[in-house]
Amino acid sequence: MAFVAPVMRWPDAVASHLPQPLKDTGIPAQYFVIVPATLLAVILTYTLTKASAKVNAPHLASLVSAHSDYTAKRSQNRPSTVVLVGLSDAGKTSLFASLVYGSTPATVPSQTMSQGVVSTSALSDTLKPVTVVDLPGHARLRPLVDEHLHQADGLVICVDAVTASKASTPSTRPAGDVATITDVADLIHSTLTTLAKQRARSSTNVAPPCVLVLFTRADLSPLLGGSAAGTDAAKDEKRRAQLLARCKTTLEAELGQRRANMGFGRRKTAGGGGARNVSIAGLGKVADADPGVTGTEEGVFGWVKRALGLAGKLGFGGAVDAAGAEDEDDDEDEVVDYIDWAASQRVLNSNDASGAALGAPSLNLNKLDDHVVFGGKVEFALASVGKERSWSQQSEHAGEGKEPGKKADASGGLDDFKRWIADLQS
Repeated sequence: MAFVAPVMRWPDAVASHLPQPLKDTGIPAQYFVIVPATLLAVILTYTLTKASAKVNAPHLASLVSAHSDYTAKRSQNRPSTVVLVGLSDAGKTSLFASLVYGSTPATVPSQTMSQGVVSTSALSDTLKPVTVVDLPGHARLRPLVDEHLHQADGLVICVDAVTASKASTPSTRPAGDVATITDVADLIHSTLTTLAKQRARSSTNVAPPCVLVLFTRADLSPLLGGSAAGTDAAKDEKRRAQLLARCKTTLEAELGQRRANMGFGRRKTAGGGGARNVSIAGLGKVADADPGVTGTEEGVFGWVKRALGLAGKLGFGGAVDAAGAEDEDDDEDEVVDYIDWAASQRVLNSNDASGAALGAPSLNLNKLDDHVVFGGKVEFALASVGKERSWSQQSEHAGEGKEPGKKADASGGLDDFKRWIADLQS
């Protein structure tokens, strides 16, 4: 015969295990469960509130520091470090040899990093030592760039002037491994993005590096070639300005197109397309919508939901929010950008107001995030080391007499580059 236990209420079962003095107090047994549960809830709420305050503190500190502008360069009145980056066969090693050794040898693509100190006589006797780091441009050695970006007081991106003056199209892309302006745009985007990530993760108050896009081998450009080049200083200056403007425009157009293809520079639209979420100057994700519309909650409960992965998944009444699921997918693609978000939005708004086509991206390298690039802009210059390649070649200082019948360098040589290096310590 099966044994059937008598029905017993849970308070009676709990009361049988309580000490005798508690039984005689007349306090209902359920209170001994409700009171500890309430105390546990209070302690848990207090702990989560403190944890939320600690998590949000760095963001508040970054928000305060975001309004402080860097007024002095990071290498002002002290030794500076210049890092040369660029694609293979962009003339980096020739520049390095000209600055460090005062001569220009015939070079081959480098596979290792080179480092040297520029003689003060080559720049200015009042300058402190300048260290130049030449990084190889091969794609497989690109991680070396990421490792040395943090030490750069000045970052020089070397670009072949002939390549930069030609727009890249599928029909004109050369066969083989010859670099195009598209490859240059990818390099610049990758380098600036890496720099932005390093600056976002860093807690230092040191100013960001100055960035220079140096168009090398300018003497090989058709604009500065020909028999008339080097005979008239005024015309040479005009040709240099034309070449610099053409290279800058082509590069910015290609970089803007590449960013548009990767989903940068556009806000999320109702149709579901648009840009990824970006983090600027370490301030976190830029919200495109009203928190009340997206259902984003602040405070302790919002922090708990985000910590448990429930934020944006459940709408009112427990219904599944499809928009929240899309936002979660976008969070996986969150990146750090290097442009000035406010300036870019003004450009986009003006394009929308004027009815500009969405497929016409606009990018200005003078409107970058000043927490990533000093002054919020990239500088541009032309450079040339000449056509002669020999270790015995002696450097010619400015002001020295020229050989009879010898033309001046229409490209300006390294004068603009040397002035930029000297300005790093000013």
